[in-house]
Amino acid sequence: MGKLGYQEIVLIALVILIMFGGRKIPEFMRGLGKGIREFNDAKNNDKKEIEKDKDWSFFIKIGIYYCILKTFDTNVAKMPNNT
Repeated sequence: MGKLGYQEIVLIALVILIMFGGRKIPEFMRGLGKGIREFNDAKNNDKKEIEKDKDWSFFIKIGIYYCILKTFDTNVAKMPNNT
């Protein structure tokens, strides 16, 4: 299967014109453009959310490490000296 040629594109355009009529095509294209725009907006919002999560994950890791070290330090201080 090759690329679409000039004749195939004209044939597809004529079939669409016959099926939808001249008045429905602009409405169809507006709806198609709106759908593509909404898809791209959602995709960009997901990228922004992922970037925000990456920023917060650094601080969460630091907090966890701090809690672990703090717990370890207090347990060591409370251990009896058996020597």
